[in-house]
Amino acid sequence: MKGRKKLYDLISKNGFWETKKMLSIPAYDLYRISKHPIDCDGAGYVLWELGSKRDLLVKKYKEFTVEFDYDGVLRWGTQIERDNIYVYVLATPFWDGNCEVPVDVELEKETRSGVILVGSGNNGFEFFDSYGAPKEFKDIEELLIWFKEVYLPETYSTIHRLIDEGYVAIEKMMLDRGSF
Repeated sequence: MKGRKKLYDLISKNGFWETKKMLSIPAYDLYRISKHPIDCDGAGYVLWELGSKRDLLVKKYKEFTVEFDYDGVLRWGTQIERDNIYVYVLATPFWDGNCEVPVDVELEKETRSGVILVGSGNNGFEFFDSYGAPKEFKDIEELLIWFKEVYLPETYSTIHRLIDEGYVAIEKMMLDRGSF
């Protein structure tokens, strides 16, 4: 307990990130040992550490693969085989330290006359939404519970709503091109 108090005091004096740098330990470990509350910037970083460096977060949620890239982006992906559509999603919780989850969906459909790409500004279509996230977590456990019980199902639901919008855009483009 005495060591934890010293760590907490060091964080209070120098800030979390400076203390992490001084001690040269992962954010996950510093939060876990110190019991310091986790803000949005820290939550995103801890999830990235757990997902990419420690391989401790889910890799699959329902029909989607879910994985962190080296650059901190949490990507979801799947293929809707019946329609030969590939779904690419960027949905990184706490991106840039913001207390929200941005969800950006892109759809790619192979047709006889070529590939149709919609979303992320392609062909004039944007399938984007975001939802709020907590401003603080009392500890790692609370963050991981939020990830499992809120982030995964809420993001999944948002993705499917945006996919439905994407289908409408793809059908319109295919009608315009005569690509059925």
